[in-house]
Amino acid sequence: MKKKIAKSKLKDKSKYLDEDVLKALEHDIDTRLEDEIKLQEGCLKKKIDQLQKLSIDLDTVKNMLLTRYNARMVKNNFLQAG
Repeated sequence: MKKKIAKSKLKDKSKYLDEDVLKALEHDIDTRLEDEIKLQEGCLKKKIDQLQKLSIDLDTVKNMLLTRYNARMVKNNFLQAG
């Protein structure tokens, strides 16, 4: 989306620019947008890694709570039987 907007603005001004300058500006726009995309991808990958770690931590807590619950149930059943 940003690329289309930037290039359309550039085309509006292309009447006043030399062909070499126009190509250099288009290349600069492409390079900047690619860099921005890579930066955003890196941020997203970090967020995904954080969420996966959180998911693992939550699974660990869930398993610990289930283990405690099961131990209490066994203890209660043993006390009721005895």
